[in-house]
Amino acid sequence: MKNPVKVSEINFSVICHATEDRDKVVKALTNIIPSKYRENLNIVERVLHGYYGNEIRMIKLTFKGKVAEEVFKYIISNLDDFSKGAILATIESRVDDKCSHIFIRLDKQMAYLGKPMLREGDDVIKVVTTFKYARKPEDIENYIKSI
Repeated sequence: MKNPVKVSEINFSVICHATEDRDKVVKALTNIIPSKYRENLNIVERVLHGYYGNEIRMIKLTFKGKVAEEVFKYIISNLDDFSKGAILATIESRVDDKCSHIFIRLDKQMAYLGKPMLREGDDVIKVVTTFKYARKPEDIENYIKSI
């Protein structure tokens, strides 16, 4: 039976500190999506200020529908084997209670180099993917395995 699970939306968010080059942070973000979607992006930026008044930019990007599904598949297929295995091994802690979202963090520096890699910590690109028709974590796990 074909897996009915589908990606309906994918959201990216990344923080750009005052000490970072904004264009390089955006490049890191765009490097992890298919090249055909890297132009004319609707990047949303919000300028915040840290405790000491330093500028912090929150950079966000969203894709919906079939494009979101294609972007998610592109990311998963370009992960190294360790990262993909780690996602599958920790699927229970990455999926929300309703099994409608999976949370992944990618290394910002490696993304800049065009090599998406899983990372826990602060210097990351946060990826939140919304699924339709997933009822349990195994549904999302099987979807990822099928990529």
